[in-house]
Parts: sequence; C-alpha cells; structure tokens
Amino acid sequence: MILMIYSSFSTFVKVDYDILSKNHEIKKYQYKNTKSIFFHLLNQLKLLYWLFGNLSDCKVIYIWFADYHAFLPILLSKIFRKKSFIVLGGYDVTFIPEFNYGSFNNPIRAFCARYSMNNATLNLAVADNIKKDALHYAPSAKVEVLYTGYAEDKFTAEYNKNNGALSVCEATTLQRAFIKGADLLFETAKLLPQISFKIVALDEKLARSNFEVPHNIIFIDRLSQNELIEHYQKASIYLQLSIREGLPNSVCEAMLCGCIPVGTNSGGIPIAIGDAGFISKNRDPKEISELILVALKENQQSRENARQRIIDNFSLNLRTEKLLSIID
Repeated sequence: MILMIYSSFSTFVKVDYDILSKNHEIKKYQYKNTKSIFFHLLNQLKLLYWLFGNLSDCKVIYIWFADYHAFLPILLSKIFRKKSFIVLGGYDVTFIPEFNYGSFNNPIRAFCARYSMNNATLNLAVADNIKKDALHYAPSAKVEVLYTGYAEDKFTAEYNKNNGALSVCEATTLQRAFIKGADLLFETAKLLPQISFKIVALDEKLARSNFEVPHNIIFIDRLSQNELIEHYQKASIYLQLSIREGLPNSVCEAMLCGCIPVGTNSGGIPIAIGDAGFISKNRDPKEISELILVALKENQQSRENARQRIIDNFSLNLRTEKLLSIID
C-alpha cells in the first residue's frame, strides 16, 4: 500500500494518483496549509494520528512537495524503514527575497523542506532546474528528474488559429501576479495594440488596481480543463513570462494544442520550449513583442513540431513508465 500525502489534490497530483492506483492500493491524505501556527500544530497532530493508523500496512510514502506536511512522514519513514518519495515542484526549493516568495523564505518551512529532502529515499524533481535548486538547499538529498506528463490524446491540436495570444496567469495576490509576469505581459501588450491578449485566471480587479492595463487585454475567469483546451486550440501564441517556473504545465499543454510558445528564460520554461518556440533572453517588452511578431508568421509545420516536442519528451506515458519503475 502507498500513503499519498499532499496539500491540494490538483491536476498533477491526480495524474500521479491515477498512475499509481493502477498497480497499488493507495490511501490519500490532504494536509491543509494555514498561516496560523496554532492550526499548523493541530494539523500536524491530525497527520501524525493518521500516519500511526496506516504506517504498519504501507510500503511506500509518496508526497507532493517538500513542505510542512512532508516532515512527519519522512521522519517516521526513517524510523520504521519505509520507502519515501517527494515530488519537488518548484515553490518548495525557492527563495526570492524581493517578493518574500518560496518555502525558504520562512525558517520553519525551510527546516521542514530541507530535512524532508535530505532524508527521503528519493526526491523526484519535475525539471532539471528544480533538481539543481534542491541540491543547493539540501546537499545530501538524492534527486532524480522526472518530468510531469501530458496526455496527447486529451490535448489535441487545432491549426485554424485566431492570431491572438494567450497566457494562463493564475494569481489572486500581487506577489503571485509579479511572479507570473503579469506586469511584463501588460507592457508587451502595449507595444502590440493590433493583437488580442487573453489572460486566464488573473484577478481582474487586482490587475486594474495595480497595473496600467492596455485596451487589448481580455481577462478570462478561471476555466475548467476542457474549457482551457478550447482556448489553447484557438490561440496562435502562448505566452509564459514568469520569473519562476518548474516545468510549466500550461506551456506543455498549449504546445500540444498547436500553439507557438514564447517565453522568458526562467526556470523550466526553456526546457519545455526547446527549439520549438521562442525564448526572450531578457525580460524586455520590446524583445518579447518582436518574438511574438515572428511567432505569428510560423506555419503549420512549426505548430506540429511544437506538439511533437511535448509528445517526445514530456508525454504521460513516459512519466507513467518511469514512475512505476521507481516505485516498484
């Protein structure tokens, strides 16, 4: 049996649950993060109680993110000699002081993350840059790269595009908006008034209160995955202008749907895009706008190449095969 622990049952956590449940019985536990020290202590006690009730029957502990919820499972896995795996996604190996961003911005959270990584049987980093960062903060950690996987039969391509640009920028706080590059996207859009820029999941009130938003920005509320796929299929360009990313899900999904990606040279963005799109060397709106104009001229073959890059390097089948071989 596998004990699976996470703070949110997000899409990528569900993907791993579906993979592992094919061959194994799984018991899930969701740890609810909070800003309250009292409730953190209470949640740790709840987690400890659950662990003691299930450890005797389990062979593997599988955790998404090295965070508060990883400390006790890794500690007990050492004591009771259970295999333990942590998936490292990015935030858990990050410290950006100017934005107070990342697990290593908080000393208690940093301790939990560092201890967990150093003592897990194996850490599974979703991108090469995440492995590098993990070893910076936890030099004794055992880390392998295991890319997240994307289903090409679900994210299907359309090539009748609308010449617009799309970006998923999930942010409800100003900190998150800057991390996702909303400010850079707005400055870029100002230079291309003839192009429509759709931005998904960014709080419109937050954006208009803190940025000068150009007229060609269209805000779209958070979408279901099927609704998002429709937008990927219609958009010509996909923009990822983040300051920090692991392997960016939205870039990979958009490329599978036939978008030409344009991104900043940050974290896992160039890993995803490779030679199938365009990378801005600098966080410069003029440079990015020029790349967008070039990308708009790309033909269907280029769009097919973008899709094929994801299939060849980041397919769900590849993750499934490797993850099962590691766990077994």
